[in-house]
Amino acid sequence: MRRNKANLLFGMTRFEFIIAACILLLAIYYFLNKTYQVWVVTERITFQQVINTLRSSLYYAMIKSREGSIKLPEHCVNPMDFVSTPPLNYLGVIEAPSRSSELDGHWYFDRQQCQLNYQWRFIRLADYFKQAPTITGFTVEITPTPGNTVFKKNFIIKEVTHSNYH
Repeated sequence: MRRNKANLLFGMTRFEFIIAACILLLAIYYFLNKTYQVWVVTERITFQQVINTLRSSLYYAMIKSREGSIKLPEHCVNPMDFVSTPPLNYLGVIEAPSRSSELDGHWYFDRQQCQLNYQWRFIRLADYFKQAPTITGFTVEITPTPGNTVFKKNFIIKEVTHSNYH
């Protein structure tokens, strides 16, 4: 079969070009999908790392309060106050947070609800049809410890999730 040079695209027939373009598009889609999955896993790991840091900081604060060097608040505890270096995506205390995309991927303390919130960026999009939470919040309760224990007070971190799909 003789090829007419006028009907060639990059040295291929139109059919060959369409097949090559489809293979290239599938490879690009696969690469982008895997990259997105890595972002989702990274966000989950970073989230869990911050939670573990908060727990460690609160335990350290409990030890310091037992020694009498610091006084723990009785209510509306912002756990980020006990972390020596807050994460870079911590926005601070927000009086009336809006549920906008500007907060995606950020930690903030909601003073009205007395809870530390994280608004998901990638997991919310990846798990949209599973109705994953858009915001995960944490409240800290410091309570007296009954009996003769090492700590005079103990803390409980409660997880609260909010789904805000519109």
